[in-house]
Amino acid sequence: MKIIRSVKVWRKSIEELKSLGCFEFVKTDENDPRQVTCRFKHGATKGAPIAHTGDYIVQYETGLWQRMGVNVYEGLNFSPNANIKGYTSRSKSW
Repeated sequence: MKIIRSVKVWRKSIEELKSLGCFEFVKTDENDPRQVTCRFKHGATKGAPIAHTGDYIVQYETGLWQRMGVNVYEGLNFSPNANIKGYTSRSKSW
């Protein structure tokens, strides 16, 4: 599925997260305002219903939303074959 939108969950994106319309709530921790927690509305995602600071929220062309960890998100958006000229595999052939 094609990703049409992505937003990183962090303090500076709270207003954008609230405007997405896919969350029941977007809130910061009372003791540590840098920590953001978002809970998806019922039916908005088939995955984990809660996202935290550092996660990415992506929307697919089907309209579904998904929470992704930073490693997964970066893996989707970085392909050595496509982004680095001259990249070659270092695997040995026996």
